[in-house]
Amino acid sequence: MLINLTGLPTGTELEFLNRVFTSGAPAVCMVTGSALPLIFRQKPFNAECVVRAADANKLGGTIHSSWQLISDDEWLTLTETHKTVSW
Repeated sequence: MLINLTGLPTGTELEFLNRVFTSGAPAVCMVTGSALPLIFRQKPFNAECVVRAADANKLGGTIHSSWQLISDDEWLTLTETHKTVSW
């Protein structure tokens, strides 16, 4: 499953999403839109957390080392091979 965060999650949403990511089912967190500032600090979930390099480059700065940059091709593969939930 791919969870696409499009906005900054609230405390309650973070709790819920942490449960989703620790449920045992493989899941990837990707951030876009208003959620992009999350890449500047430790990832909030014990899961693979990714950001498109093109999106990160638009913001500038240095992303936290816990996040993985992905190319547009990797993003396309990820979205085509995973069920996606936008949050």
